[in-house]
Amino acid sequence: MLLCEVYPSEKWGIIAHSITDLRSASTTFPSSLDFDPLQETQLLYGELIKIKNQSGDWLKVEAVEQLEYSHSHFWEGYPGWVKKDAVLLIDKIVLPNSVVNKKTTYLYSTPDLNSTLLPLSLGTKIKATKIIQQGFRKIETIDKKTAWIKDLDIHSLKIKRSDAMKREIILQSASQLLNDPYFWGGRSAHMPEQKTQVTATDCSGLVNLAYRVAGLDIPRDSYEQYLKAKKIKKNKLKKGDLIFSASKENKEKISHVSIFIDKETLIEAPKTGEFVRIIKFKEKFGISLDEMDENKAVGNRFIYFGTYF
Repeated sequence: MLLCEVYPSEKWGIIAHSITDLRSASTTFPSSLDFDPLQETQLLYGELIKIKNQSGDWLKVEAVEQLEYSHSHFWEGYPGWVKKDAVLLIDKIVLPNSVVNKKTTYLYSTPDLNSTLLPLSLGTKIKATKIIQQGFRKIETIDKKTAWIKDLDIHSLKIKRSDAMKREIILQSASQLLNDPYFWGGRSAHMPEQKTQVTATDCSGLVNLAYRVAGLDIPRDSYEQYLKAKKIKKNKLKKGDLIFSASKENKEKISHVSIFIDKETLIEAPKTGEFVRIIKFKEKFGISLDEMDENKAVGNRFIYFGTYF
């Protein structure tokens, strides 16, 4: 969805918490990293949502920064429910200009490490100013107040970067989440100190965050990421491209995605109970990339390749 600075006629909001869960029903939150069928995705501080309805303390919303197709069989922002207290209503859409490029960082009330306000995850977008003091950059918060962030923990989304640089950023970003636990419906850096919020990522959440840091907004889930990607042959793969897989029984329905590093290795968030890892093709698939035949099953799955470059 193409956004610009406008006064919207519809009801819009911005996420005011570090991370909040988008649920398929207006009830409960995940309490652990175990699989939770109600968990859809996570939204980060400053993320834009369209408000559709309200039920008690819950809002039915469309997460417009996370494109999705499967729920209604047309492209839309990810639908679901968030708690009302996690949302700040807005009357003007103001675009961010920077993104958090470190696994975790903080907003500070002053340019001082002892003045923490709010933890932020990798991939969080903010509106930064040109003012720097003592290694901190002044930012405008979502409620139009002032805060500070370590200048080295963000980079500008306005700078034009080469495709080669974007590919490096994708791998650098994903690598910061190595050894984080897998969390179905997760889309955040793991912050074990956050006792009331489950934090971690699933396979497509890892990809979505890494691409977001590189300034590339791609769909949320692996199937949709495959639909939007340009399909390529294995000999065209470059670092940062995507490897998709589907079951042998349903080869059209993508169920997993990982990031290509080189012809030997990939990075992925594998499944519940496991951790973000770098793994060799041979170890994961039983054969090397060179041994794979295009459009033929590899064990019990089909493998496809895609790029956003």
